[in-house]
Amino acid sequence: DVTAGVRAFNTSDFLSSRAWPSDITSGETAIAPPGVRWRPLPITHEPLFNSDVYIEVNNQDRTNRIEWDSVIVNNILTRQVDTASFAFKRLVGETFNVAADDTVKVYASGYLIFQGIIVGVKKRAMSQKVLRIECEAVDFSRELDGKLVNQTYEDKTVSYIVNDIVAKVAPQFTTFHVESEQTVAYANFVYQTASQAFEELADMTGFDWYVDQYKDIHFGDSEEDVSSVTLEDSNSSYIQGSLEFEDDISQIKNVIFIRGGNERTTSTTYSITGSGVQKTFTLGYHFETKPTVTVAAVSKTVGLYGVDAAASFDCLWSQKGDFLVFVTAPAAAAQIDVTGIPLIPILLKLPDRDSIASFGERQMVVIDKTITTRDGARDRARAELLKYAETLVSARFSSRTSGLKAGELLSVNSTAFDKKDDYIITQVTTRMFTPTAFIYDVVLVSTKLMEIVDLLSR
Repeated sequence: DVTAGVRAFNTSDFLSSRAWPSDITSGETAIAPPGVRWRPLPITHEPLFNSDVYIEVNNQDRTNRIEWDSVIVNNILTRQVDTASFAFKRLVGETFNVAADDTVKVYASGYLIFQGIIVGVKKRAMSQKVLRIECEAVDFSRELDGKLVNQTYEDKTVSYIVNDIVAKVAPQFTTFHVESEQTVAYANFVYQTASQAFEELADMTGFDWYVDQYKDIHFGDSEEDVSSVTLEDSNSSYIQGSLEFEDDISQIKNVIFIRGGNERTTSTTYSITGSGVQKTFTLGYHFETKPTVTVAAVSKTVGLYGVDAAASFDCLWSQKGDFLVFVTAPAAAAQIDVTGIPLIPILLKLPDRDSIASFGERQMVVIDKTITTRDGARDRARAELLKYAETLVSARFSSRTSGLKAGELLSVNSTAFDKKDDYIITQVTTRMFTPTAFIYDVVLVSTKLMEIVDLLSR
């Protein structure tokens, strides 16, 4: 039951065949099934479904102009920018050209595997009449950094923080895949780019983030996206002889020290006793702002040491030196009460007992003055333990199977290697195997989903 001009489709309509329905027309609106997100591929380019390889520059088909063995696409999990490179030859005087800031799209077997902006163009003369033009492109994450983030968040969810940053500095991006409701106790971004803020937020929470080929931001547990491919010895999912595993404990860190900034506490009174002679008193706290002072329950005026004239106040307070200087020494046995908001230095230690039992104690310190709560320090320490407390098992293989993507959870079941576990795809390098087909070089790292979820929930 849809309105005129609007047609509803099942996802199978697009996954079971490379062809669109023959009667579909440009401009028609398609509705996905409830609860399913999908993005229809362009319907105006027939070569997209007739060939395994399809490359656009500024929405124009340039597949036949590009040297097939020059095409390389790097899809990398979080923190790093996806890249693409290619080259083509052009006769001197030809009008066809590319330039920095042109848009590039690369399709493999009907999948849009890269979309981004050309950032580098190198031209080389092959002869008097032929130029070879080499292009380097990066994904759209570079557009996140046009404006700076200057914002503090307290007790906000990851979803709230990411959506707020995008709304303020990068509204051209979407956040369909930002769904984490984990609460962050404190996050302070001081004139940082959006990508720097997201990277810091990912460090705090142990999550991953990246910008996909549709300018949509993904932020959350990378293991939530399950690959449609299963890696097995007998299903041709990898090229024989290409699969290898490596166990590495060189990065093990299982005791994390966090040296943060200062935590703001509740109002506190520090009491000392006068001697009738002493004028200068060292305070037991580093107060956030100028404190109030009483002597024998009588209120005293307080100025700033090194700023205000002593003759205008009963005493002067030094914020840097954490001391109080009286113009006239308080009487002997007089109680001096100094009241204010103390700032307490944050130093936290968090061990991983299981890792220590296996590998011995291996310590690491993180110095981050932007952390101003103990909850924030604990979140950061947990995130570091997630990355460093266990043996890193990595693997790599080459495949002719399309659809593999960094960030997906890949199931491995190999009798030859005695491996049956889930792994995260961290990098997929796509290169041309023939003029009409790609080959995919894939890098994996091990993960234990339930242990990570359990730790984050504690």
